[in-house]
Amino acid sequence: MTAPRKRARGSGRVFQRGNRWWIAYYARTEAGAQEVREPAADTEREAYGVLADRVASLRDGTYIGLAARRRTVTELIAAHESYLRDERGITDLMRWRSHAVPLGEALGLLRVDQLTLARMQGYIAARRTVGREPTTIAREMQILRAALRTAWKRGELPRVPYVPVPTDNGPRQGFVEIETFDRILERLPAGAYQHVAAFGYLTGWRRGEIVGLTWANIFRESQEIRLYESKNGHGRVVPMLLGIAAAIDARIAARRPDCPSVFHDDGVPIGDGFTRAWNAACRAAGVPDLLFHDLRRSAVRNLIRAGVSKVVAKTISGHRSDMVFDRYDITSTEDQADALARVAAYHEQRRAARTVVPFAAGDVA
Repeated sequence: MTAPRKRARGSGRVFQRGNRWWIAYYARTEAGAQEVREPAADTEREAYGVLADRVASLRDGTYIGLAARRRTVTELIAAHESYLRDERGITDLMRWRSHAVPLGEALGLLRVDQLTLARMQGYIAARRTVGREPTTIAREMQILRAALRTAWKRGELPRVPYVPVPTDNGPRQGFVEIETFDRILERLPAGAYQHVAAFGYLTGWRRGEIVGLTWANIFRESQEIRLYESKNGHGRVVPMLLGIAAAIDARIAARRPDCPSVFHDDGVPIGDGFTRAWNAACRAAGVPDLLFHDLRRSAVRNLIRAGVSKVVAKTISGHRSDMVFDRYDITSTEDQADALARVAAYHEQRRAARTVVPFAAGDVA
């Protein structure tokens, strides 16, 4: 029988149980420093390698506890969806789920400690191989990162592992001219769905912010709509004027005492049904690839074209930074044509205004 290897104090130990080799080491947990024992490998050599990794992670602060490592990617994604639905109040998760499904199918059975950078990069490569767009892959990896971050916020992970998110093809450039929007509006079901779209086109609010409004957000005496929390963590206030007032008045007429939501479908809060109705209306209007989020770009563009200052426009749309706001201020060929027409008119105006004509050489006495 060989003598056990000598290990430095605090570096843990390796022992055998049956046909498996186990490791034991001390780690600091919520209950304080305690010994952690876990099965490691089929051979003693491999077990020492696992132990070395655990000790190194303890020293550099990247250690993930045994309970956290046992959680699978599927469990993390499910917990994040519950967080979005129960704590963020987001009910329209159909598009989110469509991006989460491939993650679950490919990585769902992996535990957190098995979610290595190489495996995540392999997933990205596999998705590219089957022809998925960079934007789609980026959204999927963002969901994975958000699920890990939610677990970290709840104290279930000591850190958020690095998640590679491939760069997409740049921000979307979609926006909706008023004529196109009117065609879409006509093809949406009458009532709440049309009111949600009209509200979004006027204000540039995110769909979740609109459908999440309750009557506690509506102040009729001061004619204000107050959003207390948004994606960027800041609230905002918009006055109920003109088109916004018309949409809210219509919702007041359809108000149900058994439903706190401003925008509801016969007493049921707006959910995944809106996405299906929106996609169908866009197809019928001849713009099948248009997203509801494109209304946000359209609202920003319309506010600026209408002469609203950037400072005021940002308070309506809810943008915090000039960089993101400017990205949403899309310029079209019509804008460029209008600018060139204005320059040409300016040149003609300058020519017509010239009243001083230089003398010819022979005219000088």
